[in-house]
Amino acid sequence: MKKHLLHLFIWIFSIPYLFGQYNSNHLLWKISGNGLKKDSFIYGTIHMTCNSELPEKVTTALNKSEKLVLEIKIDDPELMVKSMQGMQMKDGTRISSMVTSEQMELMNQFFMQHLGIPLKVLDQAKPALLQALFYSKMLDCSKATSVEQLLMNVAKSNDLEVLGLETIESQMAIFDQIPYQTQVEDLWQMVQNKQESEKSEFLELLELYQKEAIDAMITGMEKSKNKTSAEFKEILLDQRNQNWIAPMLQLMQEKSCLFGVGAAHLGGENGVLELLRKKGYKVTPVN
Repeated sequence: MKKHLLHLFIWIFSIPYLFGQYNSNHLLWKISGNGLKKDSFIYGTIHMTCNSELPEKVTTALNKSEKLVLEIKIDDPELMVKSMQGMQMKDGTRISSMVTSEQMELMNQFFMQHLGIPLKVLDQAKPALLQALFYSKMLDCSKATSVEQLLMNVAKSNDLEVLGLETIESQMAIFDQIPYQTQVEDLWQMVQNKQESEKSEFLELLELYQKEAIDAMITGMEKSKNKTSAEFKEILLDQRNQNWIAPMLQLMQEKSCLFGVGAAHLGGENGVLELLRKKGYKVTPVN
């Protein structure tokens, strides 16, 4: 179970609305101007990958930085406990109360086959978080990792402090704002199609991510059948982007930082890049 929860942490906000809309095809950006004593950087990550190495330009930027700032502090020793506490739906709500007995049995079999865990043990867990547990199974490699973990490995070797822009509790609470019924429908859809559409979308996005082909990924996203991500972008992305700006500005004024956040948060009118520009900072791609 611990292994599955680790996959959940690194994938939690990549399902499957991975990328936003900006003038695109760049993942690493330099932040300068507006009184900053030193440049900072922001890198669009993907929360699960087979690639075990960072691009050289990202390692170079991290070596120039004094702090690594991720969405959450993933080296928090209490992360596992806090995440398990946040997985439960409110008011004793259960998945079994939102599906037929036949659907529940089929999903139970699916969980046992692919995760070795009966769904009835996880009956009160938020369905979107359970769906995220399956994404590591879609990768064609023996060992999945995350860009965040790779960044943290370099940061630790450089004795850099690792911080988070938000808490795991606040991340988990986001899924209380999205109707549980919608999440259950997405989970059932995945079981029905045996992950085929989810895997196809994910592998396509992963390939495009590796090419930094953001514009092409946006086209693919518009075809997604996942209601949780397609219909609740404001909750999953926009509101969080706004919440991050104040702590980002404070951290950059103190020391040079490399911010590593899911690539979805970079682009678009409400993306972090545009929000930084509106605050008077110069944001330029690093080639």
